Amino acid sequence: MLLIRSLRTLRHVQDSSINSIPKIANHKTMPANKLHPKTLVIERKAPANGIFDEQDYIISMPRISANEFYLQYPRGTYTAARTVQKTSIMSFDVHLARLASSLTLMHFNPENCNDYVESSEASRALNRLRDTKILETVLVPMVRKGMTEYYKEVEEDVFGEEQETKVSILIGYDFKVHELIMASHFTPLAGPPRGSVKVELRGHPRSTAAAKDTAWVRERQALEEKRGHDVNEVVLSDAATGTIYEGLSSNFFTLVNSDERPFIQTAPPPHVLSGTVMQLVMDVCKEENIEVRLEFPRLQDGIAGNWLGAFVTSTSRLVLPIRQMAIPQDEHDHEDLCPTGTCITFPANQPHPIIERIRARVREHVVSRAFKIL
Repeated sequence: MLLIRSLRTLRHVQDSSINSIPKIANHKTMPANKLHPKTLVIERKAPANGIFDEQDYIISMPRISANEFYLQYPRGTYTAARTVQKTSIMSFDVHLARLASSLTLMHFNPENCNDYVESSEASRALNRLRDTKILETVLVPMVRKGMTEYYKEVEEDVFGEEQETKVSILIGYDFKVHELIMASHFTPLAGPPRGSVKVELRGHPRSTAAAKDTAWVRERQALEEKRGHDVNEVVLSDAATGTIYEGLSSNFFTLVNSDERPFIQTAPPPHVLSGTVMQLVMDVCKEENIEVRLEFPRLQDGIAGNWLGAFVTSTSRLVLPIRQMAIPQDEHDHEDLCPTGTCITFPANQPHPIIERIRARVREHVVSRAFKIL
C-alpha cells in the first residue's frame, strides 16, 4: 500500500528515494532512461454504510503507473479518462455511467468466497454508487480536488510537449478493513505515437467484457509482458473461428473493402467493452455517412486482403491507425487459420483517407464532449 499523507501535509510531501520507486515494466510511453513522472493519488474512504465524510481526502504523491495504482487496491471497477485543455474531462458522463454499470454487473465478496450472491456488507456500501446521479455528486468533488492539487504539485511538460492529464478512477470495497474505497490517479498523458503502429494477435476474449473490473488489469499483465518492444497493442481473438474482439485496453476497427463502398467493422458490445472513443467514432461515422457494422472482424478477411485498413481507439490513443498486425512466432493458437509469423500490412505512412477523416473528426469532437471540472 502506498505511503499516504493527509491533505494538510501535502505541501511537505517529498519525493521518495530512488530505491523505493517501483520498477515500471514495459511502460512504452516513457522517455528512455527516465523514471515514471511524479503522479498524484487521491482517496476517499467510507465505512460500510457507504456515507463519505466530505472532508475525508487522503493524498499521496508516488511515481507509479495507472496499472500499479489499480492493483494496489482490492478488486474494484475502474475507468481511464483524459483531460481537455486541463480543466475538463472528455466524455465524463460516459465514464460515470460505465462505472455505475460496472458496479451493478460486478458482485463483491470476500477473497476465496465463491458465492454468486453479493455480500450484504458490500451491497450496503456500494448500492448508492450504482446510481449514476448519486455517483456524480460523490466523485466529481474528489476529482476536482485531485486535479487542483495535481497541477500545483506535479512537474509538467514531462514529454517535452503540451500535454493533457490521464485521470484513472477506481471504486471498490475492502473487506479486511470494512471500507468503501474511491480513488483517483493523475499522471501526464503523452500524445499518441505519430503515424501508424504495429499490433499483435494474442490471447483469448474476456469472459465479462461489459464490466471494467480490475481483475482484468491483473490478467492482462502476462500478455503485456509477452508483446514485442515495437508493439503498441495486443488484440484478442477467438483462434478457433478467427473472430477478432478488442485490444487489451482499446477497441479494434477494420475498414472493409466492398463492391458498393467501404464500411467500418467492429466487434459488438457486450462482447467487447464500448469505450468512450469507440462511441465518438460511431457518432463521427454517422455524421460522415460512413456505414458501421457491429460484427466481428475475421482474421481470414484480413489475410485475404479484404481490409483497406485498421485502427485501435482508446483514451490515450484516440484513433490510431495500424500499419501491421502480426501473429507472433510463439503464438500457435491460430495455426489452423494461418502460419505463425503471418503479418497483415497496410501503407505505413498513408492510412486510408476514410480512416484519416475519422481520426481528424474525433479530435475535433474531444472538445465538444468536455465535462467541466475546474
